[in-house]
Amino acid sequence: MVKQRSRSLAMICFVLAACGTGGGGNGDGSDTVGSQAPPVVISQRQSLAIVFPPPRSATESKNIVVRGTAEGLATIVVNGIPATVANDTWTAEVPLAPGDNTVAVVGTGADGATHEHRLEVDRAEFFFRQAQDVVYDELRHRLFVMDGQPHALVEVHPDTGARRVIYRWTNEPEPAKWWWAVKTLELDAARRIMYVLRPGGNLDILDLETGKVTRAISDFFVQPRALALDHDTGTLYVADRFECRMYEWNPTMAAPRIISDLHTGGTDLHFRDIYWDSVRKRIVIAGQGRAGGAVIAIDMKSGYRSDLRLGIQDPDTVSYDPILDLAVFSDEPAIRTWTPGQTKVSERVDDDNITLLRWSSIAVRPGTSDLFLVSTDQDGVFRLDRNNGRILPLAAETVGDGVPLGSREGESIADIAWDAARKRTVAAIEYRQLYAWSYPASKIDSQHALIAIDARGNRTVVAADASALGKKETVAPRGDGPRLGELAAVAVDTATNRLIALSVNRARLLAIDPITGDRSEIAGSKRNGARWNTMAVDPQGRRAAVATNHGEVLLINLDLGTIDTVALESVEPITAMALLPGEERVFVADGVRSSVDTIDLRNGRRFLFATEPQGRPVLDLHADPENRRVVVVCPGELGMVDGLGRFAPLGNSTPDAFFPADSRRVCIDPAAGCAFVTTRQDRASVRGLFAVDLITGQCVIASKD
Repeated sequence: MVKQRSRSLAMICFVLAACGTGGGGNGDGSDTVGSQAPPVVISQRQSLAIVFPPPRSATESKNIVVRGTAEGLATIVVNGIPATVANDTWTAEVPLAPGDNTVAVVGTGADGATHEHRLEVDRAEFFFRQAQDVVYDELRHRLFVMDGQPHALVEVHPDTGARRVIYRWTNEPEPAKWWWAVKTLELDAARRIMYVLRPGGNLDILDLETGKVTRAISDFFVQPRALALDHDTGTLYVADRFECRMYEWNPTMAAPRIISDLHTGGTDLHFRDIYWDSVRKRIVIAGQGRAGGAVIAIDMKSGYRSDLRLGIQDPDTVSYDPILDLAVFSDEPAIRTWTPGQTKVSERVDDDNITLLRWSSIAVRPGTSDLFLVSTDQDGVFRLDRNNGRILPLAAETVGDGVPLGSREGESIADIAWDAARKRTVAAIEYRQLYAWSYPASKIDSQHALIAIDARGNRTVVAADASALGKKETVAPRGDGPRLGELAAVAVDTATNRLIALSVNRARLLAIDPITGDRSEIAGSKRNGARWNTMAVDPQGRRAAVATNHGEVLLINLDLGTIDTVALESVEPITAMALLPGEERVFVADGVRSSVDTIDLRNGRRFLFATEPQGRPVLDLHADPENRRVVVVCPGELGMVDGLGRFAPLGNSTPDAFFPADSRRVCIDPAAGCAFVTTRQDRASVRGLFAVDLITGQCVIASKD
């Protein structure tokens, strides 16, 4: 809004201009009407900026609150809606249509000059969190996807990616119980019903016309893995991992019956997926045997069992095209095709993106080259053309360059920091390669890196250690100096324009050039077995506070590298820390209690400062120096603690608020009043980077492509 200047100042300027410099009109003592000098126009600076949300973002909300700053403008309109203006800050609540939305902000000055900015917001009715299975409805040209975390069946349009929820199961067991039943869906398109495997060995029948669900089988299967349907007879086949059993069932039967027990038959095949070969009237089973990947066929007429031995290393999932008589397998994680009459699979169907993904389910569009895939890494649906190997996101929660933060295979996020100079988030990441069949899975190799994510969600490697992951190298090495090692935290030293990273297993503090990736050691521990778990940085005070695995708190001079022990060993673990400039205390998250404590940096005394009202654990802390408060992350909630220890929640203040249920780490942009939040490694919500407006509470996926 235009700042009002003094009317008296404008009048004085006008009078001086009208009278001239000598007091006479023509300089000869005479006055001439209409010969006055033109008035002096005092120009005023005009500016318009969007602060929230980011340029590309995504949300489930039907409305979004857009916030920004302006100066010298008479009106501000957002998609035709007048903005509310106060103290050079404007806000407007804008309705969103399903799909992609363009939000246009137009500001107009008193002189008629206009300023315009745009951003893109994608609104989806549903975001996939744990996409498990996908089936294609040939009769009505639509996809059905089962999402295991919110227990929802979602319809996806295969041409536009538009989605809507068909049915939600409520009051279900924890997501871990869904692990065995990955291939949960089988569609009977002619009868318009969907068979759904459920936790606890249940089988539900969903009527797609009425939306009603009936329980067909209760508590029968032990470890149900996959379904296959003989559409001609309506017989359903269920693969149960427990003792490698295969069952058949149809609505006329009181209970399923065993048709094959591969464990007692000596095969000992761990089921991954099955399909019904309608041409040869047989069940084909893909799984993992004693010698690796295996494919077995069971003839339903004779009961004859044959090992097809296709040479597939790791068949995760399979689908069948009865028109082309073609089977499609995912194989570590490329796609292979096979004609059942042949003995070998085809060459890999691959492109540059496919190696980044693993698939939990495949659906074919019969008679075409189209494949629809569900990714376990990037939750959502993808389309693959078998002819050219191109893979494109169809309804996937991708970020920026198509790789959501935390979604690459084995990728986990230790911490994030806001780089104000470059307007980007920097994430400390570990890439892990796990043994596929050990339980529990053990780490065999890892790679560590700092990754920058800009406002549009695109990734840049800032620094990375040399990889030992072999052909599965995730990022190329970048930067010279000491190894990053296992990273626990990252921060930005605004005074010296460098990144500060905390290496856990090497117990040292590193300074990293954000341009070259070169690094040097600021300080380190000489004590064997010492681990530095977390830290907080105060650039103004030129110091960093570090918590060790022994419960100590260290204070490190960022310029000299000197280390002072502030607090001695404690049994109370510290999981996160925050420093406010100018204060002689450090805020710490208690790893056991749902509280925020303070430790006096002068004497090491620890005090209870604030308690989370709902009793949820405090996962991360971040200092907000502009407002003299600490931002707190709890599961599914973002809150603030002021200087008096008062806890105020933010992030789930409205019923339809969109916030990661398994939020993990946070950093803030103090100038914009915006926080960025990541999800945990055992993600149960949408994967990626979230942006939260600390003023309005609005939350979006930070960017999406």
